[in-house]
Amino acid sequence: MRLKPILLHCLAVALMLVAAGSAHAATMLGTVYRGTQPAAGQYLLLSCGKSSVTGRSDDNGRYRLTINGSGKCFVQAAGSNARMEVILFNQSPARVDLALDGVGANAKLRER
Repeated sequence: MRLKPILLHCLAVALMLVAAGSAHAATMLGTVYRGTQPAAGQYLLLSCGKSSVTGRSDDNGRYRLTINGSGKCFVQAAGSNARMEVILFNQSPARVDLALDGVGANAKLRER
């Protein structure tokens, strides 16, 4: 039965590839606010280098974005020019509560 060792080897290689692919993922989570109220349904775009991901806050303004990248990244509120720089690391999720002030081209995104 030479097949079993080959299958085990293939499985081990596959698991290593999956682990290596997820090793560079970074997560950002928190709550988005407009004024003093959580911003339900706010779309966000997170970009790190050539990778980007979009997400939407829930009914309580909470969001969670996981991206295949880390380091200097940018988060932007969809529908506006409001964006800010964030530094993300692979080790643990970064908690960043966001405040979206103003609307349209005059909107500003900042850490709350």
